[in-house]
Amino acid sequence: PVAQATGTRVEMESFDPAPILVDRFALGQCIRNLVDNGIRYAAGGTIRLGSRREAETNELVLYVADDGPGIPADALPRIFERFY
Repeated sequence: PVAQATGTRVEMESFDPAPILVDRFALGQCIRNLVDNGIRYAAGGTIRLGSRREAETNELVLYVADDGPGIPADALPRIFERFY
């Protein structure tokens, strides 16, 4: 509803149905935070969610991408600091 109110599209792209061992609550919270940021900074744009399997490492990569302005290069080293 929040995305719809801002005119933001949320698209589900390809998802690998492979089972993974994960903390469902933490993963859900992480994805919600990323989508919320996408709505906030890419209002009126598109947010894409999906997964892909890396052939070389067999790792499952989950992604949330939007067409907002991105994170400034000087802020990247600090993005995982609490409350930054």
